[in-house]
Amino acid sequence: MRVPVRKTITLVSRFLQCCALAAVLPSLARASQIWFDDTAFQNPDWDLVTVAAGSGGFAFSLRDHMPGRTETYRGITLVLNPGPSAICVVHFRRGAEVDPKTAGAIGHVSFRMTIRDSFGQMGPSRFGPAIQQNGRIFVAGPCPWFSASTTSWTRVAMSSLRAFDFMELAPQGTLLSRSGRPDFSPHAPPMQLGFAWWAVNSGAQTVLTGGSVHQWSVTVQTAHPVALRDVKSKPDGEDVSVGHGVVSAAFPDVFYLSAADRSSGIRVRLRNHGLTAGTQAGVIGSLKTNEHGERFIEAWAVYPGGAAAIRPLGMRIADLGGGDAGYDPASGRGQRGVSVGRGLNNIGLLARVAGKVEEVSGVVDRSVVLNDGSAAVRVLFSELMNLPAPGEFIAVTGISSCLADPDGGPLRTLLAVEWESIANGPEMTASR
Repeated sequence: MRVPVRKTITLVSRFLQCCALAAVLPSLARASQIWFDDTAFQNPDWDLVTVAAGSGGFAFSLRDHMPGRTETYRGITLVLNPGPSAICVVHFRRGAEVDPKTAGAIGHVSFRMTIRDSFGQMGPSRFGPAIQQNGRIFVAGPCPWFSASTTSWTRVAMSSLRAFDFMELAPQGTLLSRSGRPDFSPHAPPMQLGFAWWAVNSGAQTVLTGGSVHQWSVTVQTAHPVALRDVKSKPDGEDVSVGHGVVSAAFPDVFYLSAADRSSGIRVRLRNHGLTAGTQAGVIGSLKTNEHGERFIEAWAVYPGGAAAIRPLGMRIADLGGGDAGYDPASGRGQRGVSVGRGLNNIGLLARVAGKVEEVSGVVDRSVVLNDGSAAVRVLFSELMNLPAPGEFIAVTGISSCLADPDGGPLRTLLAVEWESIANGPEMTASR
C-alpha cells in the first residue's frame, strides 16, 4: 500500500522528532534513511525559485494531468533569450526538510525522477537534485540524460551524492559555481530538498526547452554517529560521523585523529584538508582499509574546532603496532596487528620511541631503521625533514602505522613528526 505524499511528510516529521530525542540520548543514535517523494505535484506543495544569467529568459512550472488518465505530472517550460543566456527553475517540496542537528550528519543523498521530453529538443536541458540551506541554493548534476529526444517516461537517478558533488547556483555565467557547497555536518543549518531544471543557450536564436516530471523522490542517508574509540569496530563501507578528536599529525592529504584520552587514533584521508596538529576536528566519511592493512576514514567533510594538545605515548619499539584488536578479515572490523605484535593495538596513535639508527635509506622512501634492543622499526620521514646519520642515537615522535609485508603480516612502522639526537642526553621515560 502506498503512503500518500501528505502522510509521508507527516511520518517523516514524526521521524525527525524521534531523531531529536536520539540527540538527547546519544547511546540510542543510529544511522538512518529519511525519504521523501511526490507523485501528485499539487501547486501549493512546491516553492519555486527562478535564477537567470546573461540575457536570461523566463520559466514556468505547473501541474497537469496525463491525457485520459488520472496520473498527474509537473510540466516545466524554459524560454532562453538569444545567448549567452541561462535560466534555472528550482522546485523545493514543502515539508521535505532535514535538520542535521536532530537527524545527524548527512552521509549522502540519492535522487530519482521519472521524466520525459516535452518539446522534442531536450538537448539544452539539464536537471538534478537541489538543496536550499541558509538562503543559498546548491545543485548536483546534470543528471545523465538517456537520449537526445524522447517522449517516453523514463526513470533517471543519481545515487550516493556527497556534499562535494553539489555546486552553488548563482546568477552568473552558466549558473553553477564551485564557490560553495552544502554543509552536511551534524551542526549544519536545516536543508530543504527538491530538484532543479536548467538550460544554457550560447546561440543567436531563442531556445524553447523543458520537460515533464511524473515522479520525484529523494533519500537522505545519515552517517552513523560514533565515538572515536569505537570507530574501528565498524565495518568497511559504513558511513560514520566522528565527533571532535585531536589532530595528532598532519601530512599532505592525510591527517591522524586521536581521542583526547589517547585510547585510540585513526588515519583520515582528505585532499587539501587544511588542518594542523594541535587542533580539534570532526569528520564525516566512509570507513576503509588501505593496502597495508591500516583502517582509515575516506572523508568528504571535516569541521575544525579549537586548539588542543596531545602528548605522545612513550614505548619500547617492540610494543609499537601491537596485536589484533577485534579484527575480522571478512568485514574489515577492528584493526589487524603487526607481525609478531603483542599487547594493545596502537596503530593510529602518536608515539615516541628511541634507539640507534642502524640503516639509512634516503633515495627512495627516506627512511631509517631504528633499534632499541627490544625490536627494530622502519621510520619514514617527510621530504621536509633531515635524516639522522647511521649509528646516531635519536628519539622520534610519530604515528604508529604499518606497512604491508608480502611474506607475512603488516610490519610495524613509524611516520615521523619530529626527531632529536639524544647522544649524551637524558634517557627517555615512557608515559601511559
